[in-house]
Amino acid sequence: MAEHPEPLIVLLAEDDSADEALVRAALLELERSSDLFCVGDGAQLLDYLEHRGDFADVEAFPRPDVILMDLDMPRMSGDEALRHIRTNPARCDIPVAVVTGRDATRELAASLEGAALFTKPFEFDDLVLLLHNLLTLVETQKRKAAERASGQEHPA
Repeated sequence: MAEHPEPLIVLLAEDDSADEALVRAALLELERSSDLFCVGDGAQLLDYLEHRGDFADVEAFPRPDVILMDLDMPRMSGDEALRHIRTNPARCDIPVAVVTGRDATRELAASLEGAALFTKPFEFDDLVLLLHNLLTLVETQKRKAAERASGQEHPA
């Protein structure tokens, strides 16, 4: 019998409701098990990750398997939130994909501390493909980590 993996927890930090709706629709199109949690800015992103304020309930707001975030958000930019994520040992290993309307330059890519960079606007089908590839990578990493933890790692 095939094993059904746990849903991937996707945390979206995006202040544009149209972009949030596009991500929701793209995840539904994938027909894969994922739970989407959304915050509207970098400050809320950190509150979620640190279980502060409205996000205090650890069971209701689980640790994300991947973070998808905009760079240009109110209160705290994605750049600043990413720096906080990357410098905290409890969350620096969470994969992050940055989606931005800024021009993608080498300097911008280098400043993202290992986060994947995607520029918008993009077509819906491109977003579906991006999310498919991102979630496949995260699922593979989770499976390999579980195999290592249980001592069942298989050679590649």
